Amino acid sequence: FYSGTKKLLQALEAYREQMKGRREVTIHVEPGISSLSYFASKLQISWEDAKILSCHGKEENLLAAVAGHRKTFVLTEGQTGEICAELTAGGLGDTLVYEGTNLSGPGERIRKYPAREYRREGKDGLTVLFLINDRYGRFPVTGIPEESFLRGRVPMTKSEVRSVILSKLSVKEEDIVYDCGAGTGSVSVELALAAGKGRVYAVECDPEGIELIRRNGEKFGCRNLTAVEGMAPQVLEGLPAPDAVFIGGTKGRLSGILEALRQKKKPMRICLSAVTLETVSEALGCVESFHLQNAGACQIAVTGLQPIGGLHMLKAQNPIFLIWGDLTE
Repeated sequence: FYSGTKKLLQALEAYREQMKGRREVTIHVEPGISSLSYFASKLQISWEDAKILSCHGKEENLLAAVAGHRKTFVLTEGQTGEICAELTAGGLGDTLVYEGTNLSGPGERIRKYPAREYRREGKDGLTVLFLINDRYGRFPVTGIPEESFLRGRVPMTKSEVRSVILSKLSVKEEDIVYDCGAGTGSVSVELALAAGKGRVYAVECDPEGIELIRRNGEKFGCRNLTAVEGMAPQVLEGLPAPDAVFIGGTKGRLSGILEALRQKKKPMRICLSAVTLETVSEALGCVESFHLQNAGACQIAVTGLQPIGGLHMLKAQNPIFLIWGDLTE
């Protein structure tokens, strides 16, 4: 359970191969009792349906995990105070916290309290948390309402369009994702929630947009969201190769952005949006010239209801085009 066994086994297998024909090498793994099973037994709480998070060198999305699960187990790396503060700031201060320190060893200590009532007590030790949220429900990952985001004067992708973008990118939990032309960060936040164990880089050249991306990321607890100020493709050079890319704005640099992505030399899924026919034409040309595989395009025209004087009329949003495909070269 988050041990060094995996790497040790690789080393031992290499040694066994090296000794083949000279010495018989037998490898046996003796399992130990994990902090999760030990703590759950002490609390008399089953753990098979718990969400498991580790803060050891990782940036997990704590709020999404706790909001979406009744039980969450956390390896804290000594961040109990920060975790309780984040839960409280995110509206989850009533979450019941079981805190276990130095479990099975000298000075074992177990405490119980609501997250909002955390207080430091005694010396820090090896600490794990078992969090119980009886108000849990599915944390929205796609189509988050516009009013949930901090907006300012920066354009924002509508919720219905964001849902289609996420479906076309098919982001996995550990993916590295770019959002180029991120605006307010609404798409970036949904990508970060989907790639909870990955990393999302939100590229934006507007300083106001950068600030909004950071604030919206904080609001939704997206520790895995990084705002990158600057213009693509130049700022993409130092970023790790992505698994998926959304391009929401190019300022006429689409071809340069795709070329920079191709230089990453990694297969990736790409989806881009366009609101003008000229951009659609350019995008379709790039699909051909960059040999995107499994390519497709659609127009999304969303019409909502607007109450007026006790009646309802239709109010249309501006149509938007999405073009997508796999960059494999």
